[in-house]
Amino acid sequence: MTELDNKVADWLLGKYRAEYPQDHLGTCPEATTKNAEGWDGQYGCETGCEYLRLECTVTCPHGQSAEYDYGDFGSLDLLLDDLTRSIDDPGRLFK
Repeated sequence: MTELDNKVADWLLGKYRAEYPQDHLGTCPEATTKNAEGWDGQYGCETGCEYLRLECTVTCPHGQSAEYDYGDFGSLDLLLDDLTRSIDDPGRLFK
């Protein structure tokens, strides 16, 4: 995995934990993500708005796993660019 792949995996795990803070996977310090995939799409036939989607499996060594998907308006390229900049500037906050 590249440094960007690791950053995407960490970012997705952080999103999962924020969304499911009481879930075992949301609190397990050993939880990881795998099989992360992402793509761009269009939202609505008439709006033409870009919509990005990321999916992964969140898992831990205790036998728990869950499929997780994240979607938002914007483009995957812009998200990856922002994550790349955060690698170069670790103090940069990305929400």
